[in-house]
Amino acid sequence: MSRTPEINGLEQLISLADGGEYLPLLQSELATLIADLHSHATIYNKSAGKLNLSIGLAFDRKGQVDLVIEHKITAPKMPKAKGSAWSIPGGKLTVENPAQRRMEIREVEGGKRELRSPGA
Repeated sequence: MSRTPEINGLEQLISLADGGEYLPLLQSELATLIADLHSHATIYNKSAGKLNLSIGLAFDRKGQVDLVIEHKITAPKMPKAKGSAWSIPGGKLTVENPAQRRMEIREVEGGKRELRSPGA
């Protein structure tokens, strides 16, 4: 007596899509995501990404099942660029804190250095 072959597991189910060409594509994109996450974590100390897989199933009365499989990859995000400046009159910015005195280092006799505020 012949037994009807069964599909066991998601990998076999996904391999039905696009005549077997979808699963290798999905595996390749997952491998790329993992490599990108590893590289990003090496540079920025942490990394996050996502693979969303959606499998739609549509049955008819005769028992045929149509599959619609799609996925979306979310790659790691680059950290936001940050910086600081101080506001000055006229709607402008400066990299120096206008409320802080400037100190300059200058050479004095005997090769020693001295800190002094300008004008002091």
